[in-house]
Amino acid sequence: MDNSDMRMRALRFRTLAALLPGLALILVLALPSAAFPAGTALAADAPAPGAGGAAPGPQGLHIACDIWPPYQFSAQGRLTGFSTEVVRAVLARLHAPIASLESFPWHRALDMLLEGRTDALFSANWTRRRAVLAHYPAEPLVKSPWVVWTRADAHIAYKEISDLAPLRVGVVNGYSYTSELWVFLQQHGNYEAVADDETNFRKLAMGRVDAVVAELHNGRHLLAQLGLTGIEPREDAPIKTDGLYILFAKNRVPEAFVRRFSEELRRFRASSDYSALRKAFLTPAPAPARPDAPETAAPARQP
Repeated sequence: MDNSDMRMRALRFRTLAALLPGLALILVLALPSAAFPAGTALAADAPAPGAGGAAPGPQGLHIACDIWPPYQFSAQGRLTGFSTEVVRAVLARLHAPIASLESFPWHRALDMLLEGRTDALFSANWTRRRAVLAHYPAEPLVKSPWVVWTRADAHIAYKEISDLAPLRVGVVNGYSYTSELWVFLQQHGNYEAVADDETNFRKLAMGRVDAVVAELHNGRHLLAQLGLTGIEPREDAPIKTDGLYILFAKNRVPEAFVRRFSEELRRFRASSDYSALRKAFLTPAPAPARPDAPETAAPARQP
């Protein structure tokens, strides 16, 4: 076989390969509609991930969270908490069903969302990496203050981060806090990092550290759960205040639905029902429902 024959056969092969997809589509379209089960979508007709559509599928949303009281925890075998009930209320107002709502360790739940194995996750702070793979509503579920905690009998003067210089400060490994705080603590070498907030509060109660940095409402809940008294938050000078959000997977939930959720959440936050949830879950008084046994608590997490 000479070179010209080889070139001719190669040209015919490339032409046939280019035509095959189009021929296959013509054959499919020529079949009667009864050949396909109801609801079957052709690849040519399927919307791009996250594009079009005002709501997820009729089967409802699959939602993940972790255990982080008082925002989400288990009581009498049911997930509840401030964020949990806000999410339920807003979705009910949108007539959007929940197919499943399950708790997982934080990092597993986050991986499930970022890898497109669940529709939504709460309660999460904003990060650049997450924003690439997930839709953030314009409206947070709530603003979350992070504060310094000290023993009331220590009479420590605290107004700003520089006041921490002479103190032993308890922090949690893996928490981001703020870059300013981390730089300050690393420069002064006056911090002790542990695995979770519970350990830090116990150390503070025993005088093994002088101050602890923790989220305000979660800290209050932990102190009540641990039965610790005489520890106070320095609310007048928070380290930071972040929004807590529900995130939606870009490859599973249309952006139009996320916009609708955000608009409805904004209206709900102005309602008396939202105020009632804040009073029930985020006041210094004990939560209305007692969390299940300690084994349901999740390891340390960074929302």
